[in-house]
Amino acid sequence: MAADLDILSGTMLARLTWDFLKTSNAGGDQVIKDSRFVKLERAITEGTGQFQMDQLWADRRFVSAASPLDDIPLTGFLENAFGETVNFAKVKLCMIVNLSTTTGERLKVGGAASNPWVAPFDGSATSKNVCGPGSPLVLSDMSDGFTVVPATGDILRVAYAGSGGYISYDIVLVGTKG
Repeated sequence: MAADLDILSGTMLARLTWDFLKTSNAGGDQVIKDSRFVKLERAITEGTGQFQMDQLWADRRFVSAASPLDDIPLTGFLENAFGETVNFAKVKLCMIVNLSTTTGERLKVGGAASNPWVAPFDGSATSKNVCGPGSPLVLSDMSDGFTVVPATGDILRVAYAGSGGYISYDIVLVGTKG
């Protein structure tokens, strides 16, 4: 009988491209073009070092006016796609995508009332980041990771900041257990 084989790998890709054209009449008709891109692409391999991961959790969730808070415990309660408990000691990438396209339907990320995860918020228990409609929020430190402190600093809050409906969002957490 063959042994189980676990392989975890991925790629982080961020890219923005643009074409900006402007006609200038100074000195005759001229077309000025700015066409560039900014790109970051990193392979992520299995392990606990720089640009490595051994824990991954992803889900589609929602918050609403009736149920505005989603407190996500980063240790002991999350399960991956295989039903295994995920325990983060470090989170190297947290990506949240607000799936709403309605103006004003924002998510506030961070600032849990108890045991807040503070590392990506400069150590502040009350700091929050805003994730607007149709937008991603990416918190990452692929080299060192953001420390998670079990039982005292392991709750990631995603809060509804909309105007009466609900917001679905995708979340992906990548990190290490040790």
